[in-house]
Amino acid sequence: NKDLVLGGLIPVHDYATGGVCGKIRRDQFVEAMLFAIDSVNANETLLPNISLGFDIRDTCFSDQIGLDEAIDVINGSRDSATPTVGIVGAGGSRVNMAVARVGRLYQIPQVSFSSTSPLLSNRVEYPFFYRTVPPDNIQAQTMIDIVRYFNWTQVALIYVEDAYGDLGAQEVRWLAMNDDICINVDREIRHSFTMNDFRELAKTLLASNADVVILFSRGQTTRLLFEAVVNSPSYRKFTWIASDGWARTIDLAHMFNQTVAGYFGVAPYAPHIPLFDEYLSQLTIQTNRRNAWFEEIFATFASCNLSNSCNQNISITSLPNYAQDCFVPPMIDAVYAFANALHNYFEENCNFTSGWTWKNQKCPGQKRELNGSTLLQYLRIVDFISPLTGTRVNFDSLGNAPGRYEILNYQAHLFNGVTHYDYMQVGTWNFYTQNGSNLEFFENVTFQFGVNHSGNIVYQPPIGQCGRCSEGEVYRPVASSCCGICEPTTDHPATSDQPVTCCFAVHVIGIACIIASIAT
Repeated sequence: NKDLVLGGLIPVHDYATGGVCGKIRRDQFVEAMLFAIDSVNANETLLPNISLGFDIRDTCFSDQIGLDEAIDVINGSRDSATPTVGIVGAGGSRVNMAVARVGRLYQIPQVSFSSTSPLLSNRVEYPFFYRTVPPDNIQAQTMIDIVRYFNWTQVALIYVEDAYGDLGAQEVRWLAMNDDICINVDREIRHSFTMNDFRELAKTLLASNADVVILFSRGQTTRLLFEAVVNSPSYRKFTWIASDGWARTIDLAHMFNQTVAGYFGVAPYAPHIPLFDEYLSQLTIQTNRRNAWFEEIFATFASCNLSNSCNQNISITSLPNYAQDCFVPPMIDAVYAFANALHNYFEENCNFTSGWTWKNQKCPGQKRELNGSTLLQYLRIVDFISPLTGTRVNFDSLGNAPGRYEILNYQAHLFNGVTHYDYMQVGTWNFYTQNGSNLEFFENVTFQFGVNHSGNIVYQPPIGQCGRCSEGEVYRPVASSCCGICEPTTDHPATSDQPVTCCFAVHVIGIACIIASIAT
């Protein structure tokens, strides 16, 4: 009994293999979408006389399942008295590429809350696709700006094999090249990797000169890499720079506290929303009947068995491992983007009279028919402050939200003789800057760069540069390394101020290109 419906495509389960969905995820996105729709419907000044409904489907991070569900959501509404006017989602860039092609075919606007691949900025291929998060080329710029801030001139780059990792790494290479930052190790984590492959990758990384590692990855892949690094005989510590795919994965960080302590995470700006916590705190297995997956999701949070050990009357927010997901705010903003676009349409064409019906698509004084193409024109020009997140919501000419990131530092703190680890926001990166610098660290902030083998917190940043030859050594370039090596010699004694450095080095299409300054 709603006037208009928003479709929702959400990865409630993990990746599907062989057409079968994986394990249930600790998903908050379904409830975030429902919470946002409830809030819009309760708002007397936004879409008065018009109510929103929902049709939410699980994509299981599969482009094929996402495609099938998108078509079903769109076609299912064509025989209904309540049409689907837009789609919120999906999660995962590859899934969104498939769904966005359907959106173009059926001319249905789509607003994603989490997909960040730069490929989705292609207006020719994906003209109906918009998103409330910035693309990865902005994220890569943020990472390189952090590297420059600490005067690091060489890094390692590890990335996952997909549109997210490949394009993120590509952008990092390009920006590093322009800033004379050397990429010492440049390796891809393939989907086919076995544990032996992860061990070989860890071995290569640990044998390199790199102190700083940019890691474009996600939770599960990151976990396997860290396991390989920790269990290696040559284990040592790095300063990691985390992409948003794992920057806020607190469970993963807690598994490897001392290994990842001091890492810098780049995460989309995500203000905490107390009202969402309050909403979620009222939901229990006993009372929540409109979310078909809620029982499974609750069981993953509570680590209980639905058949006999789950408490039916407690909420997810009461559990010690609950934390609001960083993609909840952009999900809410995606719903509000549609609500504001629809509001502006009805205000301009129908004056919000109650005589509007979908069946005849008419209302007294109507000027334009409500369809996907019309709604898209209103969607692309929305510009408002989201009432729940406080975020300014608008889109650039490529359908992207303006870049705004939080810079996190994973820090250790001693409390009652016990070391605890948690994120500390230490700065921001903002496309709309006031002082000329996009990257801004907070005043009087204390950075951490790890915990040493004695358990002491490290406050001094790693060198992150090529070393210097000692007296009696000579520099020799090495094709597979940024920095080369120092070798003892009696013919050409080196001095302690002889630099071992590369002015410019970057891997391009698998070829190491090195220009080194060598004292003769």
